[in-house]
Amino acid sequence: MTSSAWVTIHDRRRAGGLGSPRRRRSRRLPGLALAAAALLLAAAPAALAQDAGAGGSGVPACDGGKSAMRVVDDMMQAWKVENPTVRSLRQRNISVIEGLAEIGVHVDHGDWGKARSLAYTRAYLDAMGAFVRQTNEEITTETVRDLLQDETSIAFEAGEDAATYLERIEEKEALLAELKLDQELKEAGMSDEELARLSVREKIPRYRDSLAREVTSRAFGRASGLVPIKTFEAVDCDGNSSVGVIAVFSTRMRELAQRIQDGDAIRPDPDRGGVSLGDRIGALSDEDLVEQFGVRRWWDEDGYPVIVSFGQWGWSTKALSAAQRDRRYRFARNQAALQAKSYLAEFVTVNAQFTSSSFVGGVIEEAVEIGADGFHEYAAGTNIADRMVEEARTRSTVQLTGLDILRTWTARHPVAEHQELTGAVAYWSPAREDAVRASLGLEAKHPAPEPEPAPAPEAESRPTASGTVQSKDLMDANDF
Repeated sequence: MTSSAWVTIHDRRRAGGLGSPRRRRSRRLPGLALAAAALLLAAAPAALAQDAGAGGSGVPACDGGKSAMRVVDDMMQAWKVENPTVRSLRQRNISVIEGLAEIGVHVDHGDWGKARSLAYTRAYLDAMGAFVRQTNEEITTETVRDLLQDETSIAFEAGEDAATYLERIEEKEALLAELKLDQELKEAGMSDEELARLSVREKIPRYRDSLAREVTSRAFGRASGLVPIKTFEAVDCDGNSSVGVIAVFSTRMRELAQRIQDGDAIRPDPDRGGVSLGDRIGALSDEDLVEQFGVRRWWDEDGYPVIVSFGQWGWSTKALSAAQRDRRYRFARNQAALQAKSYLAEFVTVNAQFTSSSFVGGVIEEAVEIGADGFHEYAAGTNIADRMVEEARTRSTVQLTGLDILRTWTARHPVAEHQELTGAVAYWSPAREDAVRASLGLEAKHPAPEPEPAPAPEAESRPTASGTVQSKDLMDANDF
């Protein structure tokens, strides 16, 4: 995701509108027309799965029939309950926020690796939206009751008897219904030629009334200092996949982000000094880095805070020549580096705006069917329309001296082994900034670390426990 990006999530399945409810007891048209529209809407994901192929490598066996999103959600909830880091953070009133997103393509599709990276960005935005809404939210609700029955020309015209009157009103309603159906089916993707073969004269709907409720929620705030600390991923037995992100926000993180943005001098904390950044990154295998997205805050050997950012991208090896594969790899590597830099910029300064709109409406209708014998049959029904649209917009701009790419990597995905992934690790630190300033003939900006004290005499060595395993969590509660 670039530093200025739009992310829009739409539910494209048309759930029905106030002017075009589904008929519960219709015999032929437009029930058939609406069924055709539903078929068109359902065709896209089916075609995608077919293009991707059934089964495929890396798709695990079914386990309880849960969808990938349900599995990821269960994993996140269990981790939040069981992990001691989360308990410690909550005891200190530090916000722990989660985000979910679906990977939009089948696991066997050539673009799955790219879609996976974008899904992690959407999941992080989902968590960011939850955080922003905690701080500032505006909610508007509108409830409308609207009579939809056409009330024009309901009086008898001169010389008109009851039979002619009924026929004229029914023809008028048929015309209105046809216009509504045509619009609905065109939005669903039906061509004019297909519409020409449909007739609504066999069914005349009479719309009665409706009740609609629309709710809009808007949230705007600064989300700098929000750090993802754990990611989750699952592929279900149908080849669908989802990702989840758990992020943490603390005032100390925001204060650090503010100091970096303002260009303030940052003092080292000698008590935080430890393993160098290069050694810490070098200890992670390429396979470890496959699971890392977003920013982490570490400390270097002198106790300076270091902002490390993990970005990655997928690329397909299905190319005609070695030169084409090399071009795709170079593009993916550059894209991963841009992803890493954008995550770092978002940590330092991000203005975020989130809008969610939901629409729920109920339509009561009375339908008149004209049978082959010419007799009218009446049926009544209610249709419920349910639609939701979410939008997120973020913009991050920051100028950093000393930003660098520390490492690039390439690995196969651990589940979808046929998917090739490449990534980049970007970082910024006060020490790196001062090193670049020195090369330009400028003075150091950040205070130098205090000299190390004389080493204490070595204590008598004692046997240590063996057989322990260190987790791949890259931050703990004390980092916040």
